[in-house]
Amino acid sequence: MFPAGCPAGNKALPAPAVKAGAAPDLPEEALRACPSSCKKFFPIDWNTGISCPMEKRRLPRILIVTAGYGEGHNSAARGVRDALAGRAEVRVTDLCAEAMPRMFRLTRAAYLWIISRLPRLWKLMYEVSDKRNLAEKPVKGLAPVERFLERLLRDWKPDAVVCTYMVYPYMLDSLAARTGNAVPYLTVVTDSFVINKSWLCSESPRGP
Repeated sequence: MFPAGCPAGNKALPAPAVKAGAAPDLPEEALRACPSSCKKFFPIDWNTGISCPMEKRRLPRILIVTAGYGEGHNSAARGVRDALAGRAEVRVTDLCAEAMPRMFRLTRAAYLWIISRLPRLWKLMYEVSDKRNLAEKPVKGLAPVERFLERLLRDWKPDAVVCTYMVYPYMLDSLAARTGNAVPYLTVVTDSFVINKSWLCSESPRGP
């Protein structure tokens, strides 16, 4: 799990070991692979877990944003939440379900129907999305989701965001460009075997 845009994120590394109630221990390969710029921009003690140098006497506030299109995104969100137990104040939010509940129910039902009944159509949709740069061609119809995310960032003021759904990093980039306020974020890729391009084209705040 690396900041979006980190070159180390393209390397196959062992998953971090997670102990109950503790932050994950990052593997030595990850520590060597991830450049110092990533370590500077995200408030992490890379040896002991997440820390918060911004304010004393409080845990860092971490917003995890997910989407219920299949169970993989939510499972990843719960895993990160559990790994940060006791180390951070964590909030898990399904942005699509919160911002567009009726549309979310319809699109989720359509998604589940297609992958179970029309696997060839789903394969075609996957291949089309794999050729699309979401930074240049954003998904249409998600403006309410981005506005909801903007309000959440303004009201809850997280120190960092963890994204387990591929469209959210682009929304964070859009908000940073529009408002000038860039919130550090990590992207947790939930594709199992082949990573779709839609995960890989977002920008990430980087240290000097």
